[in-house]
Amino acid sequence: MVAETQTLNMQCERALRLLARGSRIKSRLAVEIYGEDNTSTRSMISRLSKQLMENGWATETRQGRERFMEITPKGRERIGATDGQSSKQEPVPPIPSLTEALESLRPSGDQPFHPHDRPRFHLRHAALLALAELRGTGIRTVADEHYEAMLRTLVHDDGGSETRDKKVFTSLAATWPGSDRRKRLTNCLVNFQYPDPNSRRETGPEFVLLADKMTSGAEAILWASGAIDLAHHYSFAPASQMDRMTARKLLRQAKELLDKTSLEYPAMRVAAAYRLGKLGKVATVGWSWDGHDVAEERQPRTEASAHNEDEALQSVLETMDHAVIRAGRFNFELESYEGALRSYLGRWVLLALPSSEWVFRRAGGLDIAHAIEDWAVDVRERGLLGELLVSRVRDQENAPLRQRLKDFLRVGERYRQEKVGMQLEPYMAQAQALLGESVSVRLEPEVFDPKAAYYQRMLMNNLWNPEMVVAHTMAAAVTGVSS
Repeated sequence: MVAETQTLNMQCERALRLLARGSRIKSRLAVEIYGEDNTSTRSMISRLSKQLMENGWATETRQGRERFMEITPKGRERIGATDGQSSKQEPVPPIPSLTEALESLRPSGDQPFHPHDRPRFHLRHAALLALAELRGTGIRTVADEHYEAMLRTLVHDDGGSETRDKKVFTSLAATWPGSDRRKRLTNCLVNFQYPDPNSRRETGPEFVLLADKMTSGAEAILWASGAIDLAHHYSFAPASQMDRMTARKLLRQAKELLDKTSLEYPAMRVAAAYRLGKLGKVATVGWSWDGHDVAEERQPRTEASAHNEDEALQSVLETMDHAVIRAGRFNFELESYEGALRSYLGRWVLLALPSSEWVFRRAGGLDIAHAIEDWAVDVRERGLLGELLVSRVRDQENAPLRQRLKDFLRVGERYRQEKVGMQLEPYMAQAQALLGESVSVRLEPEVFDPKAAYYQRMLMNNLWNPEMVVAHTMAAAVTGVSS
């Protein structure tokens, strides 16, 4: 049974709000929630109805050949829908102006954007590209106006915008034409923003259904920004063989759309190239983009006229493109470092702790990231790996690994000196700990907070591998709880 405290996911909430208006046959629910009534959506509705009933939020009855779903008092309480009340009656946050949205993306010193959730930075980059494209072609219809308002809302980054964005979308949904595919895409992205891996993967069915409706350009960049990460969730922590097949389908469609976008939209080549690099990593081919195919890396303009919104938009977009290029180049360096860890650490840990084989074979299904988190905390508390791995690294036969770690530290320090606003400290701490050096960089306090699920998020949202968790566990054991 699903825990009472579980966050209501997108499909569950939509189903309950529909049922709060009256009972529904399951085929109608399939159309209202997934857009179609076919074999695939009926299967998804069956899983959804099972979840609702297990929680006591809905009941199911059979009348002839039809199955009817009806909300329970407990379900009404769960969504705050008693006496006809709905989320539309809640205060709606104001939609930010373009100036406010752009100002929220101005770099703040060398602080990284969303250090525990890499996808959210790139989602905002994609929304910015879509906003520039829409303003270039012109806003002609109500659907365009709604889309533009939601793009400004998505771009605006106040450090905790998930709930706000959902309320804004709900307020616009009633007057947003249902035939506009951008409405479904935006709703999907709003729900994808929640950084919790379990909530995020619930958006998967909608991303899959939208895949065939996407066109090249800004829509493809937006869709791929979520679809590639969902493919990682499905392949790294599959609930079934179907998840692995879905991951391959998402990656194939993302590659086709991004290749086409790169050819047809020169202004979006940086965004497309970064996502293609990430796609290769999720597909276990490895990070393939070093950013040097960009003809000339222009430094972003430092200022833009506050009276010219289009100029200000282009200025921030150049800043974001610059950050993406730098991230691509760093990830290319990071790839060889990760490869070195994979080649050595897993084998060494297995020799010392044979029971840890499941960690490095990634067997364990849906909860694998949670299990690796528990394993890492236990290993850190017992202090099992530090001396073993440091002595191995120092062996003469492992000189290539030592050199790789030292080379990476030089690269990381160079990027730190350039203050490019990327999160470098966790990786540098790993390399320093393995070399037996004192860890000179500060680890985040979240590492030591069991409620923060630090390693789960890094595995699922930042594409870490188990060997990186091992190295980071060593660094955390050395530094202890940071103030």
